Amino acid sequence: MAEPTVTTDRELKLTFNIESLRLLAYSALVLMVGVGIVVTKLFVHGDVEHTVIYRIFGFNHICNVFDHQPSRTISGLLVLLFTVPMACFVVCSYFRTFDAARRGKVPMRLHTYSKIVTPFVFLAVCYTYMWFVNSPDDSGAWLGNSPDDPLGNFVPHYLPYVALQLALGLLAIHEVEYLIATGALPFGASVPRAKTYLVVLLLTTVACQVAVFSLLLGRPILDSPNNPTARMVFQFLMYFYSFQAIIMPIFFAARNRRNGRISSIAFS
Repeated sequence: MAEPTVTTDRELKLTFNIESLRLLAYSALVLMVGVGIVVTKLFVHGDVEHTVIYRIFGFNHICNVFDHQPSRTISGLLVLLFTVPMACFVVCSYFRTFDAARRGKVPMRLHTYSKIVTPFVFLAVCYTYMWFVNSPDDSGAWLGNSPDDPLGNFVPHYLPYVALQLALGLLAIHEVEYLIATGALPFGASVPRAKTYLVVLLLTTVACQVAVFSLLLGRPILDSPNNPTARMVFQFLMYFYSFQAIIMPIFFAARNRRNGRISSIAFS
């Protein structure tokens, strides 16, 4: 990010490539997971099979590394390193699309789409910290559930994650369509390849959510607690989703932040 400059009309102008914000955000999310894994292994010594998540899924998926102290507090502090740059990226991406549509560089339908989804995406990103407010293993009876409910506190813990999953999918649609329209796809990717990535990401997102909610509703599509094959498929879906939604965008953002397409914010 460049230093602010003062123009001749005494404007303060900040010039940068907004992909730097996305790179920082996703890298921070990976860092948070890595720190959570290390802290959980070193300082959490309870029975790994005696958790609500293990009871529901038959395995502890990745969010278990955030659920127990001291990892829960440390992750709650680190999540700002994701939330702040990602929220800024979402807002900057909206205005980038608005300006491109005004100049005729992208279709107006993309600006209309951006205008509809941006408020939800922004709020879902900002409320990521709610992962740490409601631990799945907390006792309680809000949302009408009994303290003895086998789902524990998982539903209020999971809903902010569902929102973020949906938000990242909606954002991916916006970003891919913008890059296609402006001819800025990274690594020389073709339009069909970019659209294939998008379709696979969205299908994986839907598959993960359908699998989870079917378990919560007692009608499992993948009965992972009782079927080893279903458990393996479920774990593959979750890790494959994480690779597509978090790891791959790090490389996309790292490449695109050097494509020379900069943005400026002016203060007068």
